[in-house]
Amino acid sequence: MNRSKAADPMAAQTAQFEEAVLPALRRVLASEIGVLETAVGVFQDAQALIPLPAKEELAAMRKSRQPLSKAAYLLGRLQQGIVALENIASDLRTDLEDGLESLDGVALSAEEFNAIEAARARLSP
Repeated sequence: MNRSKAADPMAAQTAQFEEAVLPALRRVLASEIGVLETAVGVFQDAQALIPLPAKEELAAMRKSRQPLSKAAYLLGRLQQGIVALENIASDLRTDLEDGLESLDGVALSAEEFNAIEAARARLSP
């Protein structure tokens, strides 16, 4: 039996999302990119307050010849945060500008599918 899209609840839900929810969501996400960029600035300002380990000290820490300093550890954590936030902001900006019109030919990585599955698991009743 071939059901029409109108009779298919999933098709109706998809249409509702794309016609009503997605445009509003795009506007909200576009404005929130600035929040991510502000956080990057905060992290960079925090890094500027931390004394930099000498290259030799860092090499010794890497080889466990010297204990890891709190300053080096925090520099690394903040740098990871900066990179992650910059990547998210850039990806969202690209998606919002032109990436959501057609997903034909988009091939997701295993990590990206894992993220979808994790979101579904978190949001499922």
